[in-house]
Amino acid sequence: MSKIFFFIKKIVIKLLSHFSNPIQAIKFDIRKISFLLKKYKLIYIYKIDFKIDNNLFEPDYCDLDNLINLILKHKPKLFLELGGGYSTIAIIYALNVLEKKSNHKYKLITYDQSETYLKKTIDLIPQELCKNVEFVYSPLEVKNYNNVLMSFYKDLKVLNYDFIYEDRHDHEQTKIAGDIIKLEELLENDFSFCVDGMLASVEYYKNNLKKKYSISNSFFHGTNFIRENIS
Repeated sequence: MSKIFFFIKKIVIKLLSHFSNPIQAIKFDIRKISFLLKKYKLIYIYKIDFKIDNNLFEPDYCDLDNLINLILKHKPKLFLELGGGYSTIAIIYALNVLEKKSNHKYKLITYDQSETYLKKTIDLIPQELCKNVEFVYSPLEVKNYNNVLMSFYKDLKVLNYDFIYEDRHDHEQTKIAGDIIKLEELLENDFSFCVDGMLASVEYYKNNLKKKYSISNSFFHGTNFIRENIS
């Protein structure tokens, strides 16, 4: 009991020590705790082997857990990933769970603007899990689209994606990514998507997407845009 009291006391003291911006500091502390809990969940309960590469950043387990939950809920059949990495492992894990449980048929197409980074992603994925995965290298190009300077994957296939995950690097000429805006205009079907980081793009999407989405903006994970007529 004394150890538990000491641990609680330590946390309280730490929280009270954040005088400059206590609310923001508390949020960061809570996210750190959430990060560790999600890490335990993904590695020790889900038993996902992320094959940690010291040349890459450590996975953001909060973002990855959110992504897995979205896939398990919405059961996408054609999944588009714009910017791969550890997220690719999480996506494949969730889609394989659906396949084992209900014979769910799927395909994942993952794009990267860097050939080097794409190879690192491919090296992370066990070969037996790549049967329904297409890895594509495509450089970014900048265009003026709807009177706004945006960057696009040059060779992006226009297919009936039902879920998109976006987590790529910004182009040096513009922080706004245009692929989702363009796909919304071109595709006949509806899709939902999640964006990690990319704050300028997220704000543009909020103000310029034509269809209605339920948007969950979270300090703890990426921003989810879920089509309102999709359960």
